[in-house]
Amino acid sequence: MRTWRRLFSDDGMLSLLAPRDWTVQQGAPGDVAVVAPDGGAAAMRRLRRLPAGAALGRWLAQDFAAGEPGLQPARTLLVDERGPALARAAFDYGGQLFRGRAGVVALRIEGDARVCLFVAAAGHAHYAAQLPRLVRILESLRPRPDAAALLDLAALLRFGAARRALHAPSLPDDPQEGTP
Repeated sequence: MRTWRRLFSDDGMLSLLAPRDWTVQQGAPGDVAVVAPDGGAAAMRRLRRLPAGAALGRWLAQDFAAGEPGLQPARTLLVDERGPALARAAFDYGGQLFRGRAGVVALRIEGDARVCLFVAAAGHAHYAAQLPRLVRILESLRPRPDAAALLDLAALLRFGAARRALHAPSLPDDPQEGTP
């Protein structure tokens, strides 16, 4: 069993649990990535500005992936908007060297101005197997927006493990959700 460690940011404002052999990278304020030693999986939190009046699901499908270098090129597979403050999406990403799957949960915070994104990404063959570890990392992030404490990230990100063609979003009690 891997050993886990609790890490704190330089400013002491952010903490998370990470497997001992994984790398933690901090970028812009509020952005953090925890990356597997082989680079084949990552758990990320991103904070982004949301354009005024933007529908969260549409923004997630059309604009978010386009601005994330690690998800390029990206193809949106599924989007599920669960009201004005919560959406999730699944993407296939990558070029010739590395191809993978990403599940993203987007939560509006600070009114309509910002969005907090929880991203689980891994190679296609390993997404479902890596998901429990990626969720554990994401759930350990502190601080999290208050509303994020109420999210079931595991259930929401299993959406990314679905291997279905683009169609109507799955329902929360869909027995096929999360099956490879």
